[in-house]
Amino acid sequence: MATVTQVRADAPGDPLAVAAAAYERGAAANTAWKFDEATTELDIALDIYQTRLPETDERFLDTLVELGRATRGASDWSRSEKVLRRWMAIVKAKGDRYEEARALNQLGLTIDQGGDPRGGMKMFEAALAIDDELGLPDDDSEKNAHLHNLGLVLSDLNEHKRAAKLLERVLVVDRAADPVSVSTANTMHNLALTYRDSGEYAKAKPLFESAIRILTAKVGANHPRLVPSLNGLAGTLLLLREYDEAELLYGQVLAFPNLNSESRIIALADLAVVETETQRYDEAIVHLDESMALLEKRYVAAGGHAETIRTLIKRAEAHVALRNYSLALRDTDAAIAMSMKINAGDHANIAKTIDDAADVWASVPTEAKRTKALQARARAIRAGK
Repeated sequence: MATVTQVRADAPGDPLAVAAAAYERGAAANTAWKFDEATTELDIALDIYQTRLPETDERFLDTLVELGRATRGASDWSRSEKVLRRWMAIVKAKGDRYEEARALNQLGLTIDQGGDPRGGMKMFEAALAIDDELGLPDDDSEKNAHLHNLGLVLSDLNEHKRAAKLLERVLVVDRAADPVSVSTANTMHNLALTYRDSGEYAKAKPLFESAIRILTAKVGANHPRLVPSLNGLAGTLLLLREYDEAELLYGQVLAFPNLNSESRIIALADLAVVETETQRYDEAIVHLDESMALLEKRYVAAGGHAETIRTLIKRAEAHVALRNYSLALRDTDAAIAMSMKINAGDHANIAKTIDDAADVWASVPTEAKRTKALQARARAIRAGK
């Protein structure tokens, strides 16, 4: 692959035309989820624009937005945050409140996906506060996105009822605009996740199935956008104890070419649950080890993530089943330590992790004291002691 300097040196014509072409290629690569390619092209555009245009020029600002998305998609959280904060500072200085809300939303996505969901939540709430100040209706495209993203992060934080209300508002708007659009399918998927995680499986399953039908028709059976809904439906089937069907779907996901790390992490961890439930513990540990390696790489800067905690607990359960008690202890201790770090001050989530660890040890008759100690610790944390 040519370097940025080589591409510029070889590119004929007016520099602004070269930048515009690079921007278009980068935006298209973002749409196709080819984030490394997008970053390369957008860096070319940005380097040219920032030497030839004022910061307030729309071409420069649009390039910052796309570059922030590309670097986020490539899991380069720190660079994405830096780029998006630059965009926000420019539009804030201009006094453009609508664009400031857009920037807060994009920044919230980066912060959330980088391992700080509460930080992301604050950004989405700030964006919606500006929307309300401006009197925007739900069907404004940007407000709709802000509602959607706040709903997602609330669901991640186990505030499922509040999340569902927001996502139901979004789905009303999306269905009115186009009942079979990719956007509608995406909202169906996210609302289905919220229903599933609150135990409403009968609502979740048909929504996942509808999302998959729409996406298959719109983008094709091999497009990466299909993967999250396949994972979501498989997870619902897993919770319904339909193990054979769930395992088939996870196998389909893991066979996708160029599967991104987030989707692979989910499929591996949940496939391991299927294997644990069907008493194939050695197979489960192989998949959980691979999932953990990907999680540690993805969230190294954040020091951990909720999905890492869940995976540690799952792996501890498999180790207990194989009587690998020292390895199980390693994992439950690591899960608790990580929860206390990333959920500092959030007593409910810390206590839940400790309860999950206690459940791991509850199946071991000789570990009754450890189980009781963990349960007592969880109660104390909930009480704020």
